[in-house]
Amino acid sequence: MADGLDLAIIHISRDADSRNFLHGIEMIRNILEKFYAKYKVKVIDAWGKPFDPSIHEAIGIMQHPEFPPKTVVKVQQKGYL
Repeated sequence: MADGLDLAIIHISRDADSRNFLHGIEMIRNILEKFYAKYKVKVIDAWGKPFDPSIHEAIGIMQHPEFPPKTVVKVQQKGYL
């Protein structure tokens, strides 16, 4: 849910007609953030960390010259704990 709201905030038009809609989405996102904090929901910080199959899901394998093998080099979608 948070990811969808974040994408909406990034991609919504900034013109005057959309200002109230954007403000509403930002308010909902802030309420969700407070809910996450209350229940101690944390975003998994995966990028650049060793791949851990107990908390990460892989959709493929990529080689990256700056990282050792079995390192998360791209986050397709955030995860939460």
